[in-house]
Amino acid sequence: KHFNENHKYSEEVRMLLNAIAKYPHLTGSMIKYDSHLMKITKGKMFSKWGAEGVLLFAHKEKKIGGVIKVKDGNERALPSVANEIFKKLSLLDRDESQALFIWSNQKLMNHAKIKVGNIYSKII
Repeated sequence: KHFNENHKYSEEVRMLLNAIAKYPHLTGSMIKYDSHLMKITKGKMFSKWGAEGVLLFAHKEKKIGGVIKVKDGNERALPSVANEIFKKLSLLDRDESQALFIWSNQKLMNHAKIKVGNIYSKII
């Protein structure tokens, strides 16, 4: 159990996190990065996408968490940045990283559906 048993809300928090792990698409949707991350990791990671380029994450077993904020509020860079951070922190195994790779290099398309660039990240 990951929460202090003496805390007044421990059981409720545990119940909430277990429900989110079982039905991750209800926190975002079937096509959102945060839901996909929780599904791929079978609930060992909690993640919630927020407004203006914010992503909250927590690894339940390793007890590592954080918030990623894209300064200009543009959300399209969040998945590739998150994947790089998770890689550096060794939060994902090889299969999980491969399953999330589709989010790591996104094509930028203009209104005419012509590719004009890519979004990718690399932590140095």
